[in-house]
Amino acid sequence: MELFNHQPNAGKFHYLIKSNRFPYLVLNDISHFDLIRNIMKEENIKKVARISLGAGLITAGIGHLTFARKPFQAQVPDWMPLKKDDTVVYSGLVEIALGSALILTPKKYEGTIGKIAAGLFVSVFPGNIAQFAQKRSAFGLNTDGKRFLRLFFQPVLVYWALKATQPKQLR
Repeated sequence: MELFNHQPNAGKFHYLIKSNRFPYLVLNDISHFDLIRNIMKEENIKKVARISLGAGLITAGIGHLTFARKPFQAQVPDWMPLKKDDTVVYSGLVEIALGSALILTPKKYEGTIGKIAAGLFVSVFPGNIAQFAQKRSAFGLNTDGKRFLRLFFQPVLVYWALKATQPKQLR
């Protein structure tokens, strides 16, 4: 977001704001408080998205270790060198740790943690493919159509992890 302050008419200030949302927005006599509040909205949205993703990962990780252990085993491809249960437990621990990092990491490291989370979502994608290809029912994905649609959710998670954690870009 760029802010241009100019004075086209004597005594009357205009602020031109250039951002991704509005090509150019002209505001008259905007107070600094309003300007800061407008800038913070995007930051707050990212924060909520980052914390929600972290909470989702923690919940999924707990599920790996407890109430959803069996269904998660359906997503482990047969070619994995570990036992299915071990794979589910280890991935659950990783998800809990990564979810916690998304929530608790200092701002300075958010981008790095976001890239690691995106990497996790990419790395578990073969499990989603295996569930579809081997027609394994779990988590209500009991038809080929539902399992196929689930494949499209993984890129959304990758985008979410990156978008919620990338630093604000200056232009």
